[in-house]
Amino acid sequence: MSWRPLAFLALACVATAGACRTSDNAEVPSAGDPSGRTVFTPATDNASLKEYFRELRRIGDRFRERSAGIDQQFELTATDPDEYSPERAARLLADYYTALIPVVRQSLDEMKAISPPSEVELIHQRLVAAVEERLQELESLAVDLVSVRSTEDIRELLGSSEKRFAEAITGLEPCFELQEIALDEGIDVNLACGHPEDWDNPLIASRRPEFLTPVAQARRVGIAPYWLGEQFQIDDVTVHLTRDIEFLDSPDGDPGFSAQYSDLDNQSDISISLDVQTYAESGNGAERLRQDVVALAGRTAPIEVGQWPGELISVPAGARPVNAQVMFLDVGDMTVVVSASSGSTGVPGTDSNPLLDSNLLVETITKYLQPYTQ
Repeated sequence: MSWRPLAFLALACVATAGACRTSDNAEVPSAGDPSGRTVFTPATDNASLKEYFRELRRIGDRFRERSAGIDQQFELTATDPDEYSPERAARLLADYYTALIPVVRQSLDEMKAISPPSEVELIHQRLVAAVEERLQELESLAVDLVSVRSTEDIRELLGSSEKRFAEAITGLEPCFELQEIALDEGIDVNLACGHPEDWDNPLIASRRPEFLTPVAQARRVGIAPYWLGEQFQIDDVTVHLTRDIEFLDSPDGDPGFSAQYSDLDNQSDISISLDVQTYAESGNGAERLRQDVVALAGRTAPIEVGQWPGELISVPAGARPVNAQVMFLDVGDMTVVVSASSGSTGVPGTDSNPLLDSNLLVETITKYLQPYTQ
């Protein structure tokens, strides 16, 4: 049995600025969702917002410093918990949490002492309330562990508590809202929402709210999103996942998931634009899109992308024999649609998007296409 994951989850509640959500619904609301989220009005002068986010980071840094010794002592003491009796294992955990609780409480007090800017005041209040609830759970767990008398008791207790902590951390609604505000305001801060190991790393695109929200929405309706990873290479050009991530939903069409890619940092005359959409096979969203593409006088050809069968449709426009390449792939329970669009170089007969070459497109998708599993 592993005791450490639960301890880490408890730490994460404060380590990520304490943004543990109180709701059991794990979906992350999207920007502008009228479900009760705080409506954010961009600041004219975001100096106070910058200081607010800096203080959240300082609280997280101090928490890590204070808890480091407790972590090290636990790791030295609980060297082989599977060899301990249930009572001894439970006592070790109770001692660990008991030592951790005042550290969590101190960080919580520091969060309460912040005077947040008006733009984020309500979100900050929800954040503090959520941490208080997690602290109460931690205190109850430390007490309950003392009375454990069997392996079954401790497994049941920890399993229940870990599930509650995990549900809190996978949502992290206030943290995601704050991270989104920081991004919109151009404030370079990583709150590591849901991923405490990211605390010292750059903010990863696929862990940002604007990516995780559409992923959650797609999964809720049974779609397993496909993508090409954070980035991929075409020769010496790096193509990045952009912020243009969407949950496709309209009254007259089936829902889908869309992830767009672009060579954001490229300084050459190459301009790569690619869109990867995922639809559930139980609907007809992909087939409707296919019919629309074929109606543009598209030329179809069967293809195989690794183990997946599919169809490639080349769409002309004006003097361009190929203005877009659209790929439809059967990946099992989902249909993936990959679209590459043309770009101008100013030279007739040339195109800035090398993925209009059907062979390169198939090769690239074969190499990088994968289900999103994080």
